[in-house]
Amino acid sequence: MAGLLRAAASAVRSGLAGSGSGSAARAAAQQQQRRAAHELHAHNNKHVESWLSRREDMEMEFKWDKATTRAVLLGAFIVPIATYNALCYMAHQDDDYAERPRRNFLWNHGERGPGA
Repeated sequence: MAGLLRAAASAVRSGLAGSGSGSAARAAAQQQQRRAAHELHAHNNKHVESWLSRREDMEMEFKWDKATTRAVLLGAFIVPIATYNALCYMAHQDDDYAERPRRNFLWNHGERGPGA
């Protein structure tokens, strides 16, 4: 078995190292691949690199203070609730204009007050 494997390996080696038109194609294939962009290198933007490094270290830099509390309250609570209420108001205006009963949404906005 070992002799058979040695014979097959020598046949493969002689086929790879052989001469002729095939060896020129193999030599060309073994050369370093050429790039279409003529070896252009990537240029790092210092602002992007700074942003990426700050993003990686966010847990070290973050401080919970008055400004971040205000940003969280505005972004997570006040703006969505105000948007929802504005959309409900517009839907109720449409319902009143079309003379149909008001639709009920999340917090039962469809009920009219005592003056309606």
